[in-house]
Amino acid sequence: MLIPISEIQNNSDHYKFKAAYDLALEYQLEKVLYFSKEVERGLDQQANHMPWCISDKRFSYDLDALIHNLSILTEYYHSWVVFSYIGTTAHEKTKYVPLKNDQERDAKIDKIFKANSIGVLKISQNYRGDFYKDCKKSFIQAYEFLFVGKFYEVYVLNNYIKHNIVAMSYSPKVIFGDRQMSFPFLYIDKPFDRLLNSSVLKWLIDCNLDINGKVIGSNDDYFVDIINTTGHSLGKIGSYNIYHINGIDYLKSDAIVGISIESIVEMAHELVLNIVEFFMNEAKGIFPSEEKLRRLVNEIKMRSPKTINKLLNIS
Repeated sequence: MLIPISEIQNNSDHYKFKAAYDLALEYQLEKVLYFSKEVERGLDQQANHMPWCISDKRFSYDLDALIHNLSILTEYYHSWVVFSYIGTTAHEKTKYVPLKNDQERDAKIDKIFKANSIGVLKISQNYRGDFYKDCKKSFIQAYEFLFVGKFYEVYVLNNYIKHNIVAMSYSPKVIFGDRQMSFPFLYIDKPFDRLLNSSVLKWLIDCNLDINGKVIGSNDDYFVDIINTTGHSLGKIGSYNIYHINGIDYLKSDAIVGISIESIVEMAHELVLNIVEFFMNEAKGIFPSEEKLRRLVNEIKMRSPKTINKLLNIS
């Protein structure tokens, strides 16, 4: 915790908030692990079945819960960074705000700091250095993997699913060389893409991509830049083009856009591991249950996600 002890030693609310957010984040990490394993079981069962659809509704419920809880995990982590990792004397409701890693990033972080009284010393007079700058540096370090990008796609998807239905049961079998693969994905079709927040997912349904997976035409946009700098084509499944963009397998046609369910599992793994790694390396001693964290790491690594991009790279 960065805030000097003299700022909060007589503030009982601080210790209550810190303990609550430590426990809440631990609980949420375990919950994401639980639903990840439930979805993994469904995926492995489907890989051995001939039908091109997943008929067990429990799989859809588990997938829906995984997406929802991944989104909640980003919000819990935000609160943990504010109240437990950096610390503040103002213990009020905080709000997760997605942050793009662009020229407006620092100004938006300043707004978060102002809203939560971060970087402000009311009592301590002997702090060595610039406390505000130290808090900002630590915030950026803690948030580095959460800047709008890969994990933000799940956040956008969850906001959509909260108010709209998404198709989750289609699971075509694909032959690449001598390898048969199951490619279950969820998708959104037109005109419902209008209900998506700005994201790679939303851009893909409206833009045209060349054979290399780059956007055709000049579009000065944060998400177009992600597509152009990280994307490449993986091939086709029938009339659908498959692209790997920023670590996610996407499916696209003129009428629909989709995300590989294995990629969602992979995002769950990576987000949990990123948070746990940060605890272990940068917040050692702040988070109390290191034994539980090590168990989470071991369990999350038991099954490697079977994305098309990974399977093609193996062969």
